Amino acid sequence: MIGDFVYLVTTQYSYDIFALEEDQNIVPGIIINNEFREIPLSDIQYVEIPEESKTITNIVSVNIEDGKDNVTAKMFLLGNSQILFVSYDNIYITYSVSNYNYDMLKEAIEEVIIPNLPESFVEEINTIKYLQHLTDYQKKTVTEWIIQNYTKTLSENKLSHLSREINKRFERTTIHRIKIDNGEIEYVAQGSIPGSVEDQFSLSEYDGYLRVSSTIQGWSISGLFSSRETQNNVYVLDMDLNLIGSLEGLAPGESIYATRFVGDKCYLVTFRQIDPFFVIDLADPTNPTVLGELKIPGYSTYLHPYDDDHVIGIGMDGRRVKISLFDVSDMSNPIELSKYEIVNDEYEWYWGNSYALYKHKAFLFEKEKNLLVIPAGNYNQQSAYVFDITVEDGLELKGKITHESGTQKEGEEKDEDDYGYYDYYWYDHGYSIKRSLYIEDVLYTISDNMVKLNSLEDLSEINSLELT
Repeated sequence: MIGDFVYLVTTQYSYDIFALEEDQNIVPGIIINNEFREIPLSDIQYVEIPEESKTITNIVSVNIEDGKDNVTAKMFLLGNSQILFVSYDNIYITYSVSNYNYDMLKEAIEEVIIPNLPESFVEEINTIKYLQHLTDYQKKTVTEWIIQNYTKTLSENKLSHLSREINKRFERTTIHRIKIDNGEIEYVAQGSIPGSVEDQFSLSEYDGYLRVSSTIQGWSISGLFSSRETQNNVYVLDMDLNLIGSLEGLAPGESIYATRFVGDKCYLVTFRQIDPFFVIDLADPTNPTVLGELKIPGYSTYLHPYDDDHVIGIGMDGRRVKISLFDVSDMSNPIELSKYEIVNDEYEWYWGNSYALYKHKAFLFEKEKNLLVIPAGNYNQQSAYVFDITVEDGLELKGKITHESGTQKEGEEKDEDDYGYYDYYWYDHGYSIKRSLYIEDVLYTISDNMVKLNSLEDLSEINSLELT
């Protein structure tokens, strides 16, 4: 929702016309007040560089304050829409691919490989082009065999360089920018970057630029090269989605686990064995620069700004859920100011887990109240961990709130014969806390089966409501 308008984004598959039943309609439409409105085929837009996917992306805007205002609906053939990021002025839709065809392979060979290729290999590759009895798939396969023989002759440095350059061509994310303004919807631009994006926090619009973080995994050409090394990058695009700035090759061999853009800074976490926490300067959009780096055990999957000089991270360290408070006041020397690791009580051998690792709406933070609440526990059960969080004292656990069936009171010993309690895979997840919120001085925690109210002052229980 932006202003008085709600924007609804959906996708649907455009079926092959020959696979339809006699009474089926291929023309999409919308239903307003039980009235079906067909969308004219001439109104379905397609992009300059079409995707192979037959997926239609629908964007509908509704004025929630004026019931008489017409609903606006636009439909686009954009490919398999994946990650969605929305600013006040634009909707960005991304689509990542990691494969290639014979034409893409030929282009990469001509521009990247042939300049350094011995003449004998060049002759073999050129011969394949003119074998008309072979299909493109067969030509691609034979060409790959030739390249594999060539790469066996290369040093590790040359092999790594060649792998990076070709991966940037074959693993790419297409980005579409759709302008929104008081309910109006207009397709504006299409661009692309190397690699794939992790989530909506991998994109950010700021001061007329789109910033994007991506990871190139290297799977697309793993058959061509004996080694595979991931690449992590940050790109800056203008509003026409032309690439104007890049920072490539961060933490080679690792993958991006978390990104957060705050103003003209980017905080980035990569991981394989340790957790490099990067501070990146984007003040000059044409020249992104690493200002500082911190290496600590574990990793973060979600980053949240505490204030201009501090960032909260939630992730894992071994089997335990870990919360960190980073101090970035000296951007060239970020430090982990405070941390807290959640132990799984008597079931410490279980892997820790938290909905907040992957769902940012499970994360509750209010700076004015020094309040941080996250659900955490294990695969079986997650409780709400309530923290006091300040720069002066760091993270201090205030208490834990747990939901349990009304048939068992808090503090009462559990029957070891209860179905599923000691069985890791059959436990009832209905009392696992997924969300929390506060109203005035009352903290509400929500699971599928219960809503519980506790005092924010001392976490004493006020009331609870069973939902099943």
